[in-house]
Amino acid sequence: MEREQATGLTKVKLALRRPVAGRPYFELCCNLAKLGSVRVAFTLDGQVARIWFISTSLQKATFTSEVSRGIAGGQQMKSINVKQAERLVKGLAKAGPVTKVTLLTRKKDRQLTIERGTAAVVIDERGFYTGQISLNLSDGQAKHALLQAFKREFSRSHHLYLHQEKD
Repeated sequence: MEREQATGLTKVKLALRRPVAGRPYFELCCNLAKLGSVRVAFTLDGQVARIWFISTSLQKATFTSEVSRGIAGGQQMKSINVKQAERLVKGLAKAGPVTKVTLLTRKKDRQLTIERGTAAVVIDERGFYTGQISLNLSDGQAKHALLQAFKREFSRSHHLYLHQEKD
């Protein structure tokens, strides 16, 4: 780690796409004498690197999955069919236990986050359209706007990643 810090962290990449508890996690491949080649997940606090995870899995996808389960507390997104996601979005216009849903494409280049409160729905789109809309649940326009945003962002998708936060 000291050698890598001296060279300006040139081999360091983000280990997770999103920060956990407000901190970005980085990764580095290195060769340890007794363990062989490993990937290390760490955070930086000024000049101090705090190592949180060491793995002998060298493939990026496997390592990222292990890190997200270990550090992020298993906040993995599950893959669902687009028809299931559409039914879920329709249900968000009604009262129920789910308060926040995030949907992403397989490439994770388009995202739709729907946050439902007691009287309003907030739709946050990042993809073909980027913006945030707040609608009242009392009028019938919330369901129409939810489906319109869903079809705009995921018109050519077959499978989506889903993350739900419940009450």
